[in-house]
Amino acid sequence: ASEVRALAQRSSEAAKEIKTLISSSSDQVESGVALVNRTGEALTDIVERVGNIAVLIGDIATGAQEQSVG
Repeated sequence: ASEVRALAQRSSEAAKEIKTLISSSSDQVESGVALVNRTGEALTDIVERVGNIAVLIGDIATGAQEQSVG
């Protein structure tokens, strides 16, 4: 009977530890998802800014060509 109680106690402790590990893993996954979302937003912003820079460079190139022609 004492062996059964000891086994039940160890099983209970193991279950609590597993629950804690799962909770911690879930928190880390949520944090990772938030970081991925922020990274996606930053990359979208970068792409938009690079597009704006490309337009400005095109305008500069056009102006330089017009000056060289005449």
